[in-house]
Amino acid sequence: MALLRIIRPLNCLIAFFSVGVGMFSAVQPVASISLLRLLAAALAAFLVAAFGNVVNDIQDTAIDAVNRPDRPIPSGAISGRCAGYYGLLLLSAGLGVSYLASLAHFAFACCVAALLIAYANWFKASVLLGNIIVSLLTGATLVYGGLLASHWQLSLVPAFFAFLINFSREIIKDAEDVAGDAQNNIVTFPVRFGARAGQKLAALPLVLLSVLVFVPFRMSLYGTLYCIIVAIGVSLPLLFVSFLLFSRDCSQEVLHRISMVLKLVMLIGILAILFGRDVCEFVFSA
Repeated sequence: MALLRIIRPLNCLIAFFSVGVGMFSAVQPVASISLLRLLAAALAAFLVAAFGNVVNDIQDTAIDAVNRPDRPIPSGAISGRCAGYYGLLLLSAGLGVSYLASLAHFAFACCVAALLIAYANWFKASVLLGNIIVSLLTGATLVYGGLLASHWQLSLVPAFFAFLINFSREIIKDAEDVAGDAQNNIVTFPVRFGARAGQKLAALPLVLLSVLVFVPFRMSLYGTLYCIIVAIGVSLPLLFVSFLLFSRDCSQEVLHRISMVLKLVMLIGILAILFGRDVCEFVFSA
């Protein structure tokens, strides 16, 4: 069970399905798609994301002992050394599977893995830079899927949306972890400027995103169903969350709930693209 919890399986599943969404957002109305390459790319994203989560937990052992003592390593469910070997296994498997998708996917996965290591070891403690890197990596998952299609540039649209919402989530999680971060000399934005300032910063991209999600519909990239889903399931929740973040000092529990709501909004956004894209026919090949 500890081996499953340490990889944060929900986050990994989001990465898995985001590859398909990225491909779907960039493919043409009638296209032949290699099912093997799609599955290989999605599985590689799952495994590399799992590796990143393991590395992050190893580096956060002291912080989690204060903020999240129930996490696998500080709780003693798994040792740091065992987690390290597990992470190497996940990375090796992820890079190996990525090569089945294409050489470009393999190179992309190598770059992502390098950034994950750099983030956990050097950039996590920086003000905003670490948040930006994690958010870029989240958006990169969609571009990774877009590389399976002929017009990968179209995947940059949902990738940018993913960047904005994940940047907010990262700031919110930092505000939630202020006590442990300060105790371990981790100087995040909320530690340096205060949790309330962190809340206001986190709200800004959400307000922007609540408007920008309608741009693809206006550009005829996505259909009417997309517009309906994002209006109800994305834009309104984002505005409500932004109001909470701007209007009051949120407790650690409330910030955690907001973070989970934003994760749910991400899933709804994925569904909006899947059901709202005006794509008529796909042909899956081996």
